[in-house]
Amino acid sequence: MTETLSVLGGPPSRRYRSLAITVGVVALVGAGVLLLRRRAPAVVLGVLVLLAAVEVGLVGSIVGFDLAAAFAIYTIAANRSPREAWFGLGGAVLIAAAALTLWGSRADRYVELTGYIIIVLIGLAIGTSVRNRRQHVAELVDRGNRLARENAQHAELASAAERARIAREMHDVVAHSLSVMIALADGASAAIERSPDRAQEAIDKGLALPAKSQRERDYLEAIAAFYGRDRAPFRVRAVRYEEAMEKLAAKYPEDKEASIFYALALNIASDPMDKTFAKQLKAAQILEPVFVAQPDHPGVAHYLIHSYDYPPIAQKGLPAARRYSDIAPDAAHALHMPSHIFTRVGAWEDSLVTNKRSEQNALANKSAQDMHHALDYQVYAALQLARDREAREAMARMKALPPNPDQRPSFYALASVPARIALERGDWAEATKLVPEENARFPYVTTQTHYARMIGAARGGNPAAAEADLRAIARVAEEIKSKDPYWFTETEVQRLTGEGWIAFAKGDKDAGLRLMRSAADMEDGNEKSSLTPARMLPARELLGDMLLAAGQPREALVAYETSQQREPNRYRGLYGAGQAAAQSGDHDKARHYFSRLIEVAGSGDLRPDIEKARRYLAGE
Repeated sequence: MTETLSVLGGPPSRRYRSLAITVGVVALVGAGVLLLRRRAPAVVLGVLVLLAAVEVGLVGSIVGFDLAAAFAIYTIAANRSPREAWFGLGGAVLIAAAALTLWGSRADRYVELTGYIIIVLIGLAIGTSVRNRRQHVAELVDRGNRLARENAQHAELASAAERARIAREMHDVVAHSLSVMIALADGASAAIERSPDRAQEAIDKGLALPAKSQRERDYLEAIAAFYGRDRAPFRVRAVRYEEAMEKLAAKYPEDKEASIFYALALNIASDPMDKTFAKQLKAAQILEPVFVAQPDHPGVAHYLIHSYDYPPIAQKGLPAARRYSDIAPDAAHALHMPSHIFTRVGAWEDSLVTNKRSEQNALANKSAQDMHHALDYQVYAALQLARDREAREAMARMKALPPNPDQRPSFYALASVPARIALERGDWAEATKLVPEENARFPYVTTQTHYARMIGAARGGNPAAAEADLRAIARVAEEIKSKDPYWFTETEVQRLTGEGWIAFAKGDKDAGLRLMRSAADMEDGNEKSSLTPARMLPARELLGDMLLAAGQPREALVAYETSQQREPNRYRGLYGAGQAAAQSGDHDKARHYFSRLIEVAGSGDLRPDIEKARRYLAGE
């Protein structure tokens, strides 16, 4: 001690005071540093050990800093890895041992070192215990979270199983008759014509069996209204079914399934020429609250998509469209259905993705109808994105799979896809080379090929060659005029369009424009079938083409913009509108439409239209 004090110099009393002040300052610094141990425990430990060495040099003892070092080591052990804690302890002991050996009291240096080691080991042990307990608690919490997730998954599986049970019950109720969904998919009228007696026999058999409940019998009687032996026209049957389901839903207000099927019946009985969409919106009004209460109900999402599958109201169907593929990811048709809405709003990338998933599922389940239908929508979306190679690859996959002989979607897709690839790209020569395949059961399927050939020949400068296909279309229109008002209207639009372009190609521009306007007005009064993503080419868009060719760009722009309201983000519509705006001197609109075209299809395959749009935007 005397040796240590002599370092300070001066009289003994002054030396004691100086020593006391120095030791006090060291202690205060140590206390201050200790407050920072949670932020940087390793640094704090290093500083404390160095201060302890200073204290040994001053007074020959480490008393006080042993507890401070223990606190720092506790903090490291509790919050850092065991390796860091042991390294810290080893460093603290080595420095303390060196200081005590050099400057400590010779009499009790080893006793003090032993006490120091014990104290810091206690700090290490307590910190390690706290750390282990925290880890244990964290593991318990994590295990609890995992169990909660597993329970939620079990509940979801149970919910799915319950939905499947309800679906099986409903399937039994209608006695395995033809699904009413076929009606909504545009096939019920044909199914009824092929086997009405078979359907009625199934219903009669079900009604003859002892009913488990009056509710079950009421369901059977409701579906019986859709069939019957009177061979009534499809629309008459559909209205009868709608009225029967309305009564059933009113009788069993607590039965949400009855309300859901009533909404479906409203969609089946809706008139595609009714532009108020009265029945579709009524169906949606029934379904929306159920969708909120049961967001995983597959039927509700499906029927909402059909209810909103019309240009003016399609945006309302986006929530159901985005939800449906997640509800039923293993059903090809469920994966396809969202694209009905995506197509209506021009969300081509979304349509392409969901139809690729549908195609893969249909291929795995050997469902030709679902695969052809998904590929039809897939090709249409790819063409709007200028992904021509992708569209041709999809067509090749489609042709490799034979059509389902009982379903129109297969035949329609096989006829429409080659026609789309030629017409959408303006390859008139390719269109004229298509070969029609006669289809006596669905004659308006064959007209899609005749239509493409007719437009290709007329717009390619050979109106005489187009006349043979025009006559073929006119024959089909006459054949189905009294049998199928909807498809008669669609076929008549094609006939008028062909006559218009043939007249225009022959030099009679006034007649051509008059006929094309009639075709566009007639098409605007109808809605496209759910059998197809779109008509071959929108009539109003074709009117824009003709007006542009006739040197009337302002009128052409109006036609293109009107068409875009019904068919948003179509490649040809955007390019045509940009051209018309540029030629009429409206450069702001031209820039808008050309920019939108590049935004939609600029990353697709190279097309001359895209290059022209880019040059215009660059000011060339």
